[in-house]
Formats: sequence, structure tokens, C-alpha cells
Amino acid sequence: MRVLRDLCHLHRPSLVCIVEPMVVFTSISSSLWSSLSLHLMGLNDRGGLLPTIWVFACDSFPDAQIILFHEKYLTVSITVNSQLHYFTFIYTSMSTIVRRSLWQSLRNMVSLVSSSWLVVGDFNMVLGDHESLSLHPPACSSCDEDFKSVIDDCDLIGVRSQSARFTWARGHYPHTRVWRRLDRALVSEGSISCWRDISYVALHNRFSDHFPLVIRLSDIVNVSPTPFRFQSIWLDHPDFMALVRHIWSSSSVGNPPQVVINKLKRLKNALKTWN
Repeated sequence: MRVLRDLCHLHRPSLVCIVEPMVVFTSISSSLWSSLSLHLMGLNDRGGLLPTIWVFACDSFPDAQIILFHEKYLTVSITVNSQLHYFTFIYTSMSTIVRRSLWQSLRNMVSLVSSSWLVVGDFNMVLGDHESLSLHPPACSSCDEDFKSVIDDCDLIGVRSQSARFTWARGHYPHTRVWRRLDRALVSEGSISCWRDISYVALHNRFSDHFPLVIRLSDIVNVSPTPFRFQSIWLDHPDFMALVRHIWSSSSVGNPPQVVINKLKRLKNALKTWN
């Protein structure tokens, strides 16, 4: 718990999710949570088994509430500046069969949440060899095609990492060391319009093979006109470069500097609509 205390003091999070704590919640003194200005929102229900997802909110979010419970996730709603936002915290199973039930639950959730939706947690799988580094490629079972499908079906986009792309490591020697991106954050396209920027940092630590993720959501976008801001997450969208090439290849009249200015204005307006 010392690591958690240090992280909370350093980053002052509004929401905290602990995945696979491996201890009974009541074995931890309530004074710890009070010292961190956190209150428990809920635990996932696994019947007679220990909960594997603990979700807390800071005391400045008294209206935060859990709206959906599941064995493998908890979904929280929070109102910020009169806007409703949803956060789903996930811990997936290693079983492909069990995961399919979770994927379907996420598909069903799309119609229940508003446009601002962030999904974050331990997915226990990678999207391909590019998310793994070791002497041997990951097993096929670690690259679940259903996972790719649910990301598309729910119109989710991967949040850009401001640190190394791997979030999990195991092995003490070079020939046994394995790095993978098992933990990640995904957002709906509507979230990009609500927040000025969304990113995360994976923090190395020596107490767990998983790296803690710190999700950063910048200021809420005001409904009044605001200056154009480029979103770095756009670079991950497969249609982005095609749109830029289309706008830039269009004809424009004037001297060279004026042509560049016209194309930049045209591109800015196109990106606003596309976003």
C-alpha cells in the first residue's frame, strides 16, 4: 500500500481503480483511505471469491456513482461542469469463453452511456506482435480477434501513451524477459470532443509486473467558441492521413504563401467537422 500512497500523494487522482489486489478489503485500515481523501465506490461481485476490482473516488466528487456492476468490470458516472462522463474499469479473464461475455456486455453498454466514455484496465491480451517484446511471439490466444472486433463495434480509440508502449514485464534475465501491453485505455470518439487532451503514463515499479497507469484528462472543452487545437490522438485514427492528403491535394489559387494559408484554413475546418 506504500506504492499506492505515494502515487496518490504525487498525482492527486480523482478516481482510483485497484485491480487484482489479492487481499480482503476489510484487512486494510479505513484510515489509509481517509488520509488519501478517497472513499470506496464499489467492488466487483465474484460470488464467494475475492473481488478483483476496487474503485474509489476523491472526496471532491461526492456525486460519483457506480451505475453498472459486472464480474469483470465496474462502470462509474461522474458529472463535471454539467457534463456527464462514464468510466469503465476492467479486469479480463484469461479464458476466451469468459471474455466473450464481457465483450458482449461492452457492446450492450454503448447505448447506455453518453458520448464521453473511457474504458481502462487490465485486458490480459495484446492486439498483435507489435505490442510484445521477447524472444518468442505471443501465443495466438493472447491476440484475441474478438477484442479487436469489440473495439471497432464500440467505436473506441486507443489513448496515446506518453511513456513506453509496454505496461507489463516479467523475467529477470535477458533471454527470459517479456514485455507486453496488457493494460490500456480506450475512449469513445465523443470523449475527444469533451476533453482538450487525453493521455496516459505507464509508471514502472518493482512491486508488480503490471505498471500503474495514470490517465490524464485535461480541462473540459467549453461550449463557447475555442481556438483550434490539434489532438495527438487523431494520429492513431486510420482515416486521419487520408483526410489530410485529400485536403492538401485540392487546388488553390494565389501566390505560394497564400496557397499554404488557404489550405491550412481549409484543413482546420475539415478536421473540426471530422472530429
